[in-house]
Amino acid sequence: PAELRGRGRDECRRHGVELIDGIVLCVAKRSDEHFELQLEGGGRVAGRRLLLAIGVKDVWPDVPGLEHIYGDRAHVCPDCDGYEATGKKTVVIGKGRRAVGMALNLTTWTRDITVCTNGRDPDFTDEYCEKLTALGIPVIEEPITGIKFREGELRSLIFDGREPLGVEEIFFSIGQYPADDLGAQLGCERDDGGHIVVDEHHHTSVYNVFAAGDIIPGPQLAIRAAAGGAVAALSIHKSLVPEERKLEPMTAGAEESQGSKESQGLLSLLP
Repeated sequence: PAELRGRGRDECRRHGVELIDGIVLCVAKRSDEHFELQLEGGGRVAGRRLLLAIGVKDVWPDVPGLEHIYGDRAHVCPDCDGYEATGKKTVVIGKGRRAVGMALNLTTWTRDITVCTNGRDPDFTDEYCEKLTALGIPVIEEPITGIKFREGELRSLIFDGREPLGVEEIFFSIGQYPADDLGAQLGCERDDGGHIVVDEHHHTSVYNVFAAGDIIPGPQLAIRAAAGGAVAALSIHKSLVPEERKLEPMTAGAEESQGSKESQGLLSLLP
């Protein structure tokens, strides 16, 4: 929400953060301690550390009217919104593994499910077909040409070349790709879906480059993105502490000894 983002930006300003509303065209790593961003319009910004929180862009299926019911009767996450389909006629729009996985997940809420590929090749393996058949989930391949409403309620899908299909809830799988190619420009390791791979500190494969949010693998949840950003911020701050100001890491034996001493000290305080 705009109000929440506004509060966050105001807090940043109170702590001396410079906010730049601009588009980064390219990034270059000049050294381990020097990154340079080129902005649209010719501006340049330099920094010692870089956090990528660029997110991803969604690719929606070409279904006229789908955008008008998104979030109400059309959803993308069976884990978040599957309850809305309880006992209802539900259609999954998509193809391949994504569509089949979504349909199978929804069977915990409803058994009245149909998969529609919207004119595309289903791209189903024998395993996918067997699982759908065993659960009585039909597949419709004809293109969807429209969504029919009655008194403001979702009623059916209209197809090119077949009868309409009654529906109460729609779930659709979406394609995704990184919002920009900054990670690729830097040479960050990415998975098969284009997400930037990070370690437990949210550090990427490129030294002093960190990443958080939907651009990294895993569930795409706001609370997870915020937590990841916090972990990355902690890691960045620790990386900026000069080496001469850091303590030598404790060995496993030293940690056990320290823990034993602390326990003994605690016991000595007890009556």
